[in-house]
Amino acid sequence: GGHREIHTPRQFTEVNVLGLQGLLELADELNVRRVAFSSTMEVVIGRLWDSSGMAVVDETTPPNPDWVYPLNKWQCELLGQYYQRHHGISFTALRYMWFGDEPALTPHLLCRFIVPDDVARANLLAVDRDDLAFNVLHIGPETPLTNADIVQSASDPAPVVDRYWPGASEVLRAADVELTHNFFWP
Repeated sequence: GGHREIHTPRQFTEVNVLGLQGLLELADELNVRRVAFSSTMEVVIGRLWDSSGMAVVDETTPPNPDWVYPLNKWQCELLGQYYQRHHGISFTALRYMWFGDEPALTPHLLCRFIVPDDVARANLLAVDRDDLAFNVLHIGPETPLTNADIVQSASDPAPVVDRYWPGASEVLRAADVELTHNFFWP
């Protein structure tokens, strides 16, 4: 998704959807029975992490992609479901939160960031489980936030942050990090 400015929607579709279809065809041909697929939380919360509104999301939240990349990832999830039903390939789509190099001190560390080791562990677990057939799983930190917290944070985020992470707003303020209404979005 980070290549939005240098690739066309067609290129995204060719790489993501057609690429996965080729892999699933080969998996079936070679009798590979388990696939872990890297999806994205953007399927439900969009590029700016707000397409589902100000709400806590989970695996029951309906997809709401807002550009071609999460649309392709959703199409790939559906393709995986098809291959599970018609070819018996266990398919687990892992929708990741933000991960990578640990960011500097930001509010995102409170509820949005996961470390690469957790992403790797999720993939290994997805292909190691015998009891999975077709699944879509959100991979990210558990958040104590409720929908009411998110609504309150739109006008006054500090009390919400301090309710669950006592003293965090003061630490962020001391580090000159602005705590805005969208501390849970980029």
